[in-house]
Amino acid sequence: MFIVVTKITFSPEEKNKVLEIVRESLPIFHRQPGLKSLSQHLANDQSHTMSYIVWDTQKAHENCMRSSDFDQFNIKWKNLMQSGKPNLNL
Repeated sequence: MFIVVTKITFSPEEKNKVLEIVRESLPIFHRQPGLKSLSQHLANDQSHTMSYIVWDTQKAHENCMRSSDFDQFNIKWKNLMQSGKPNLNL
């Protein structure tokens, strides 16, 4: 079992952009081989999200991250992260 935990911190003006990308990417995660479970949580103060993704193996996670299914989201995340407003912590 391999577990990935991420925290994305964002400003109020970036909240909707971040949550939209997260929502759009969920179905892609669910189609990936080796995914055991995925949980997304929005903080009560709505300043950050926490993701808990459980994979069969580390290799399954790595294959998912290299999947062309995520190309469109990787561009969106990269552009958003380069703005310096949200913060991604792994």
